[in-house]
Amino acid sequence: MSDHYSVPLTELIREFNLKVEYAATDIDRIRVTVADLSRPGLQLAGYFDHFEPMRLMVMGNVEISYLAKLTPAERYIAFDRLFSYKIPALVIARDTQPDPQCMAMAQKHNITVLRSKEATSAIISMVISYISSALAPRITRHGVLIEVYGEGILILGESGVGKSETAIELLKRGHRLIADDAVEIKKISGKSLIGTAPDLIRDYVELRGIGIVNVRRMYGIGAVKNTEKINMVIARQKNIALIAHDAKKELMVQFCIAYCGILSRHNLVATGTTGKTVSEATGLEITRFLGGSQGGSQQIASRIGCDEIDLLLLFRDPLTPKPSEPDENALLRLCDVHNIPVATNIATAEVLIHGLERGDLDWREIVKSNH
Repeated sequence: MSDHYSVPLTELIREFNLKVEYAATDIDRIRVTVADLSRPGLQLAGYFDHFEPMRLMVMGNVEISYLAKLTPAERYIAFDRLFSYKIPALVIARDTQPDPQCMAMAQKHNITVLRSKEATSAIISMVISYISSALAPRITRHGVLIEVYGEGILILGESGVGKSETAIELLKRGHRLIADDAVEIKKISGKSLIGTAPDLIRDYVELRGIGIVNVRRMYGIGAVKNTEKINMVIARQKNIALIAHDAKKELMVQFCIAYCGILSRHNLVATGTTGKTVSEATGLEITRFLGGSQGGSQQIASRIGCDEIDLLLLFRDPLTPKPSEPDENALLRLCDVHNIPVATNIATAEVLIHGLERGDLDWREIVKSNH
């Protein structure tokens, strides 16, 4: 996370109204790259094992009361050791004035000292929340993000399907725009995604035949919002074909049970017996073609030829010769011709299904839109 993103210390000073007691000579170049903060109680006492000097340090009543019991000479030593690690800055909470020994060592080691009026727990919580958002890993997706009745709805799809037009219709009904065309998505936690618009296109919607519309000017400031948590994703479904040899049908069933949640969000087609077996075991809706030996493989091949299949899962028995092998070899050649992702074993299938969930197969929409 910190390898790619950082927060300027001066930005934190402005955001949280921190008073600068001493500014390092390079304060404009200091950047925070770690979302965690630390309280330096143990370090002031001389214990530095597992110390992380990249974190901001925050002193509160506990540290201040401990320092008050030390002699001035001991305080010099304590701050000298702490500041020798070149921490980004020291923040003193509860509007407490730093003592002379702290200021002297800050000047010696060129360490920024800041003061906050907030309580220790409050400033730590606010800064961690802000930095976590700023340092969060992020991706950009082609789509529209709208707030509807307080819920963030991300609409994905290829160009020309009407995403922006849908956004305008929702704006007319009093809902709010967050981003159009490009949505920057931050992963704040394991279960929380926050969407926003790149600065250059914030508040704008592009409508075919009309041009670029400034939503803020047309509908007012209440029609736009800078960020929103993503609660729902509306995306075009992928078409997935399932084929399994007799010896691999049970494996296909177990695979579909394991990834039923992902598969249920897409359109599934299968050869006869495979589709029947999987559907009965999982409850998934599957369009069933003929059996593989009766022409089902050719039916799937015809759809691949028309770019109507986005992913093929073909679980093969490599040890037993099959009369349908010529048809399956032709099927695989078609996948190569049309760049269809294909898995012939469960290991590759798991890689592809996780990629499908991440959106790695969204390039298929571009391919199909060009045909």
